[in-house]
Amino acid sequence: MLLEKVVVFILFLGPLVFFHELGHYLVARFFGVRVETFSIGFGPKLLKTVRGGTEFAVSAIPLGGYVKMFGDNPVTKDDVPARLRAESFTHQGKWARFWIVMGGPLANFVLAFLVFTALLLVGERVPEVRTGPLPPDSPLFARGLRPGDVVTGANGREVSSLSDVALGGGTVVRTVTVRRAGRELRLDVAMGTEEFLDEFTRHPPVLRRPVVTDREGRWFALGAGDAPDPGVSLEELALPGAGAGAGAGAGAALRLFRVDGGREGLGRRPFPARGPPLAAPVIDGGPGLMGRLAEAGLHPVDLVVDRTQEGSAGEEAGIRPGDVIVSMDGAPLHDFGSIRRRLAESGGGPVSLVLLRDGGRTRVGLTPRVQRVGGEEARVIGVYSSGAFLPPRFTETRPKGLPEAVALAAGKTWRTMAATLDGFRKLVLGDASLRNLGGPLAIGKVASDSFNTSLSWFFQLMAIISINLGVINLFPIPVLDGGHVMLIVLELVNGGAISRRRLEIIQQMGLALLLMIMVGALFNDFTRFF
Repeated sequence: MLLEKVVVFILFLGPLVFFHELGHYLVARFFGVRVETFSIGFGPKLLKTVRGGTEFAVSAIPLGGYVKMFGDNPVTKDDVPARLRAESFTHQGKWARFWIVMGGPLANFVLAFLVFTALLLVGERVPEVRTGPLPPDSPLFARGLRPGDVVTGANGREVSSLSDVALGGGTVVRTVTVRRAGRELRLDVAMGTEEFLDEFTRHPPVLRRPVVTDREGRWFALGAGDAPDPGVSLEELALPGAGAGAGAGAGAALRLFRVDGGREGLGRRPFPARGPPLAAPVIDGGPGLMGRLAEAGLHPVDLVVDRTQEGSAGEEAGIRPGDVIVSMDGAPLHDFGSIRRRLAESGGGPVSLVLLRDGGRTRVGLTPRVQRVGGEEARVIGVYSSGAFLPPRFTETRPKGLPEAVALAAGKTWRTMAATLDGFRKLVLGDASLRNLGGPLAIGKVASDSFNTSLSWFFQLMAIISINLGVINLFPIPVLDGGHVMLIVLELVNGGAISRRRLEIIQQMGLALLLMIMVGALFNDFTRFF
């Protein structure tokens, strides 16, 4: 598993680094500058060959790369012999040095444009933009969105991913179009784009299968007709009009279908079992479904304990696999997420749980423990859910013609550049948290998750990261490409070359600043994942 993630990380980052360094290399050669080394990676060279006076290498640390040009150190500029200065980077004119430096970031932007164009030409297969289990107090719920809605448009534009919303060119999401129960609905939301995206991503589309358990530990699927619908979640069955399909009125009858084998039975096809439904009980769908299930002695299977963490508060309290957690401090529970929410609100004091076990009820008391989860402190009891969740669903976009694909890709590249710059502007001004910075571990996780989701999503994120890499390299920090551009500007202002001492000070300050940013990104990575 770890080896697979490392390979995916290299496949993800490798092309970005290669194109960046290739941009520098090609422009340098165009202006007659000798390139001594072209390396993908840093550190000891694993593979190397010499072609045309340049050593091409693959090095051990796959976190970047470099192009070593002859005479590229401005501090030792005067040490280059006069007969070799035509091949020296620092002895080129300001215009030539500017374009050599810009070659890397420009190559990243071109790569992103080419990837976007290719995806548009062949069509994309990406995860549906689907809402998760929205609580009634969510701003999205208040504006008409419901759990399981598939967002297909925003502000009149087609949407196939959340990046389409972010890059839609506006600061406000005025309207969204959603697909719900086979119908297209247009909703007025009038939210800032950033606020909309923050709220949307706060509720990921982790929707429960409509599977419940009874006092005897038997598992049943809820559905109407001859079999349950494998694409409908329990949250959707609790909406008005849920039950017998699109157009059904609130309170449409839901029947129970036996799931033989419990969790393992859910993996069989067809889902979860065909055959006659049980005659009773019959449950009405729509609002209040969770309460009616509890009255009938049925509980969502995500409240079933799968296992407890060794040494946890739950294990010490005697909670066992198969127990069903039905209430906390006297309040009924209808989903596993409500356990987390109530623990967060408990203030760290003891809590009382009621469990279903062996057909009867058992009460246990325990005190939650503080643990870091996702870089933040959380109160946990060390209990894992047996939840059965819907698999992700995908949408396929229609292939575009070449002129349309080129135009759309150019617009998407430009909007991504603008959004990236705006994101860094907010970091500098304090409008966004530095916790948003991510390092190699964050990039690796994004690469692995996207690869396991779909190749379209993998390449789309590769294009976005390529643009981020190009923009970051243009920052006016010495040792970055933007730092070289800054030195060229300083030469123009200074009316000539900058003194060696000043160059040394500028380089040291730039290196220190870059190291601080890298340490901050790595710190965020480790606190986020460990």
